[in-house]
Amino acid sequence: MATSQKRSNQPDEILRARLEGRTYTPEQLNDRANQLEAKMIILKNKYEQFFLGLDRKPPSNERDALHKELEMLRTISTKNTALKFKLNSLFNRFLSYERLWVRTETDIEEGRYRRDLVRARRHRNAGLPT
Repeated sequence: MATSQKRSNQPDEILRARLEGRTYTPEQLNDRANQLEAKMIILKNKYEQFFLGLDRKPPSNERDALHKELEMLRTISTKNTALKFKLNSLFNRFLSYERLWVRTETDIEEGRYRRDLVRARRHRNAGLPT
């Protein structure tokens, strides 16, 4: 239970440390990057459920929170080049997903979403005699 409390406070600790000018070790930043990567996978699955129609609302709040955390983590300076690359690639992967999600939401709202169009055609053709 202590580890779950520690994890939930970790973004605040990193932000506080950044404001106070303290630095974190590369291991701590790497652990946080791994946690955010796991959150991104969960968020991706939630969006897939939303696009399939299983959820009624998109997880926009979670997306915004993850975006802020990734942006904060990416801006922390570190001399470890491999860690910098990992943080930047994680942030860029998130941006790619975010663009895809926004584009798909727009397609759904405007009636251009491919899955919906295929489902509507199939439903319309089901009433016709063959």
